[in-house]
Amino acid sequence: MIIGTIPASATGTINLTYLPEFLFFEATAAPTLLRVTALGDGVILDMDNFGLEAINGIDAVSRVAFGVLLRLSDGLIAGRNVEIVIANAIAGVMTVRGFSTRQGSFYVQHLRQIILANSGQTFRDFSLLALPNLGLADTVDVNYQDGTSQRFNSVELRQLAGINGYQVVHPIVANFDGTVKSVTVITASTHTAILQRYADVNAVNGSLNNT
Repeated sequence: MIIGTIPASATGTINLTYLPEFLFFEATAAPTLLRVTALGDGVILDMDNFGLEAINGIDAVSRVAFGVLLRLSDGLIAGRNVEIVIANAIAGVMTVRGFSTRQGSFYVQHLRQIILANSGQTFRDFSLLALPNLGLADTVDVNYQDGTSQRFNSVELRQLAGINGYQVVHPIVANFDGTVKSVTVITASTHTAILQRYADVNAVNGSLNNT
């Protein structure tokens, strides 16, 4: 259902008394800012256009043309004051929709993590790792729970995402089934990775930004 509209080439705010499972809108250019905050708990999502392009389509086997689909939770979370701030990058009114398919109990949080050049960054306890600026010479070492280890480059990760049916254009490591133990990324230049993880709404206690 429609939860609000954002004027052309402007920044607008939508306030809700619940958090929808999904946020959806159609735009020929991704917003330059999209921030979703559960007041009292913390920031659930804070992305620029590059980050949005990296995570768009994770939950879609197919997509509406120019559609942006973002998962915010595992279902409808009632009794939360939610603020959604969007910087509309198109010369037209943006219609924003929110919808849910079940009752929810945890947030789906997206964080930005800096990877310094040639330093190596290891990630654990995530459901998704997106690497939008990964270069062909950069390496991603994935260690699986069963003891398997595999080194990937950007091309191989994009192909692996396609095999699993994810509609994304950037390299990702998906860990929705918990089979990945750790991932170490080494890049030739400084990059921004996007980390997705789950947070129990009853265990956050105002510390969502720091946990």
